[in-house]
Amino acid sequence: MSYPTIYAGTEIRFTGKLPEHDGLGTLADCTGCEVTEDIEGVFELELTYPASGRLFRYLAPDALIRVSLGAMNPFVGSNNQLFRIARTEYRMDGGTPVVTAFAEHLSYDLNYSYTGPITLDDKRPSYLLETMLTNRFSTRDGFTCACSLPADTDYHHWAFEEPYSMREGVLKLAEEFNGEILWDNQDVKIGLYGEDRDFVVEYGGNMASFSRDSDVSEAATGVYIYYKDSKTYSGYSGPFTLADNPYGVTRHRLYNCADDVPSQPMSSNMEDIALAWLRRQEINPKTSITAKVTEVPEGMPIKLYDRVQVAHRVFGVYITARVVRVRYDVLRDRYKELEIGSLPKDIARTIAKMQKGAKG
Repeated sequence: MSYPTIYAGTEIRFTGKLPEHDGLGTLADCTGCEVTEDIEGVFELELTYPASGRLFRYLAPDALIRVSLGAMNPFVGSNNQLFRIARTEYRMDGGTPVVTAFAEHLSYDLNYSYTGPITLDDKRPSYLLETMLTNRFSTRDGFTCACSLPADTDYHHWAFEEPYSMREGVLKLAEEFNGEILWDNQDVKIGLYGEDRDFVVEYGGNMASFSRDSDVSEAATGVYIYYKDSKTYSGYSGPFTLADNPYGVTRHRLYNCADDVPSQPMSSNMEDIALAWLRRQEINPKTSITAKVTEVPEGMPIKLYDRVQVAHRVFGVYITARVVRVRYDVLRDRYKELEIGSLPKDIARTIAKMQKGAKG
């Protein structure tokens, strides 16, 4: 059994370092402590503590809680992660006065560290991160950020017209390049951290719930292209269509190529640019699945982003998906729930690039 430890909220600000001592004390009499993390950037803690407890008075907004996430984050450099209390709630629980503390991971402090504005086009996520770091308003926040994602084959248009927080920028960068984020206290890393696991989420077995959604509304099989910026509008060219349209209607889209090219292209190049864009779009129905698991074998080495198998024989679903959300019982050092979701469209290509780079 693992117990949380509480610290003054100023502990890091005054020292500039993560605490290596037990702070104000160990919350050994807390009655519940859970951590939730997902791929959208949520990383939060909920702790319940009796009002009669010795450390009750310290559970207040801004205080820091340190917990061990050994089974949840086996890839984290430091399994002792810090969470800052954002709010507290006093209530009666079966006649017993308790406080519930709702805390956010230390990385949420990056919501108050700013950078930007920025507008550039580049294939390299590491360069975009470097630019964000260079443009920071202050470098005295104690955080380090790194990116190990490979360069993409296509340019990405990166534009923030107003200043923005570093945490917002990190989340957008990971989303743009199919990256995965490792939040390790004040160290933030963007890369690919999921692994293939010999774990099956199966109907009739450990599957607690399942849903599948298939939507054709975003499919694109034809395009009208134009170039429009603040000074120029080219007029449209097209339509240009795919030869292998499987649908009874051609799903034309409008495409402003000013988002992807630095200047107005010649009219003779419009078709090539349009078809190149069209081939990057999704032609098949967009399918997403969600499954939940509440029975995870103790000691199973599985974590956020890991790839698992989902099998539902009634719906004919047999696919590889990934862990998109975890709920973890800190006191018992085990998962309470895993949520499984669809893999991003291009993640296989990104994984292959990183594996190739690792082999040299």
